[in-house]
Amino acid sequence: MTTSKRIALGLSNILIPIAVLVFATGFFPYKPFLSGLATFEEVENEELGLGLLKGHDRPQRIFDKVMFMTVDALRSDFVYGHGSGFAFTQELIRSGAALPFTAHATPPTITMPRVKALTTGSVPSFLDVILNFAESDTTSSLATQDTWLAQAKANLNNGNLVFYGDDTWLKLFPDFFARHDGTSSFFVSDFTEVDNNVTRHVPRELEQPDWDVMIMHYLGLDHIGHKAGPLSPNMLPKQKEMDGIVKKIYDAMELNSHLDDALLVVAGDHGMNSGGNHGGSAPGETEPALVFISPKFMDLDKPAYSAPTNPKEGTEFEFYRKVAQNDVVPTLSALLGIPIPRNNLGIILPEMLGFWKTSVSSAGLNVAAELLYRNALQMLSIIKAKFGDSDAWKYDPNVQGSVQMDCQGFEDEQRLKCRWFLVRDALSRSMQSGELVASITHLNEFLKDAQDVLSTTASSYNVDRLIAGAAIAAVSLVLAVFSKQHVWPPTSAGLGFTSITILYGVMMFATSYVEEEQHFWYWATAAWMAYLYAAKTKVIGLQTSVVFSTFVLVALHRLSTRWNQTGQKHA
Repeated sequence: MTTSKRIALGLSNILIPIAVLVFATGFFPYKPFLSGLATFEEVENEELGLGLLKGHDRPQRIFDKVMFMTVDALRSDFVYGHGSGFAFTQELIRSGAALPFTAHATPPTITMPRVKALTTGSVPSFLDVILNFAESDTTSSLATQDTWLAQAKANLNNGNLVFYGDDTWLKLFPDFFARHDGTSSFFVSDFTEVDNNVTRHVPRELEQPDWDVMIMHYLGLDHIGHKAGPLSPNMLPKQKEMDGIVKKIYDAMELNSHLDDALLVVAGDHGMNSGGNHGGSAPGETEPALVFISPKFMDLDKPAYSAPTNPKEGTEFEFYRKVAQNDVVPTLSALLGIPIPRNNLGIILPEMLGFWKTSVSSAGLNVAAELLYRNALQMLSIIKAKFGDSDAWKYDPNVQGSVQMDCQGFEDEQRLKCRWFLVRDALSRSMQSGELVASITHLNEFLKDAQDVLSTTASSYNVDRLIAGAAIAAVSLVLAVFSKQHVWPPTSAGLGFTSITILYGVMMFATSYVEEEQHFWYWATAAWMAYLYAAKTKVIGLQTSVVFSTFVLVALHRLSTRWNQTGQKHA
């Protein structure tokens, strides 16, 4: 090999990790992260002008216990549709004891990122897909991050949490639960025992008054989807089984005095597509059910809901109002009277604000508006971490007050500043006049805009870096080809390798082929074995040893593909 070819080969190898790193920094975008646990005092000291002083006037706690029932892959139509097995849950919706929503789960729609969204209120990225399978990886833990679980542990009566179900939670929250029993999510052929191992603990825990949070994560419905799809004959009985758990818990809420102020939340972490799988962005995967259940909701001023019902026109799975899945986090924080986690991007559900609609704080601010204001202050801290904590965010009533601004024409940072000044101006006026409409309108506009901007930041790609990474990889390939001693004519092995590489690369541009990548390797390896057999027999003829070894290889290959339970076609 000549010196120039050696240099080309060396540069090619150096450029490969550089290309990967550049591409990765574009594909896994930076999102601001605030460490530590939020406190009421932190929020109150942020904005003393509105009288949120030293916790003397914190919003009333509506519930003191929460039972969070996660049903893996609980698509919205499984609960709300006409073919649903959730008859009792639908009865609760009709009676007003349950508030139903369609949640929007952002991709990636797999369990670990969705649990992170449901507990921190943040928007996980595709980096969490890798951590979802790196079970021993401690960087995926939420033990030191601010979550509503950590806030409940620190602020509720007993500080005790119990958990039963998917052991993903135990990996995310090690040494967090007073009592727990984990189940594995990787035995997808198990539809029954994986849920029985959760349900067997429920009656005992419903009698125990010593916990503040009970979390259940049922896997059976998801396993049925993976194995046989959403139309499986096992699907309806499983839905009825889950509905029976809801009934058991609700009956206990009505009978046991220590559950008088308890809330039941039934939530899907994600949905499933027509093949029973998930991970992508198809409507069925991103629209799970979300139901808040308590007898207290019967006294809440709200519209009447019908159940079962049909999806909204032009949609397949959008029933009732569609909300962001991470809206669960600040909503639970408000209902439980605990600080909102610091990295939350969710918004308190307006349907819940009716609990405080007539309450006024000693500072003269309506408590419903105060809750939204606390939510806005919490989100403002993330905005400052992203755009810079400068004096430009400070509100001066002598400068910004009484100014009617149209915020639509500004870029992200300036638009959010504009909306923030409108919020502060409206709140100041509200405390003097008692007028609430403008305050809540401006608060909701700020929160929604901030949620959109920050969520986009957390999930958007740096296209320039993606292109740069691909270009560096292309240069590396050219240098590698140049360093070859003999490029033409190609060998049969070289042709095979090049063909497979090109076909595989082309496949990565189609999401359906990415989801079914394993089938490419099934056929490629089978074709390669056939080629090796043909080449061998051409040289030495048809011999028993060759036939036998080929048969063993093909049999093992077939067995391994049947054991694989990944992908829609292979489910």
